[in-house]
Amino acid sequence: MAAFKLQGRAKAPQEYSIVVPALYIDRESLVILYQRAIERGGEPMSLVRAAGALIGRCTALGRAAKADWSACGCDPRIYGGEVYSFLREQGCTVEEIVAAGKACYDECLATLMARPTVEAIEKRAGESMPPAPGATG
Repeated sequence: MAAFKLQGRAKAPQEYSIVVPALYIDRESLVILYQRAIERGGEPMSLVRAAGALIGRCTALGRAAKADWSACGCDPRIYGGEVYSFLREQGCTVEEIVAAGKACYDECLATLMARPTVEAIEKRAGESMPPAPGATG
């Protein structure tokens, strides 16, 4: 299971396990928000909101922040701002938050990647096999 550490004001870094949201639409909206923030050249407020949303939805830190996904209209920008603000108030640096958000992003993205079917794998394997002896090609 993937995890990351945040220190904030704690004496030692605390480890948080990453558990991706169950709903595909939630994972996809988080990934899109993060990707758009990066496409904008890492525009700071977009990136930290995306990181906050990813952290909040993928860890217990969303509950700790008392951020409510549904009350935010399932809008990752609003939700992410709430989680980000909580983390900053706890003493976390912007760099820590962005790195943790990236770890959550990677886990969410991995669940969205297209997986090849058995038939596609077998077809590709057959195409790369050398012709049988005596076969015309």
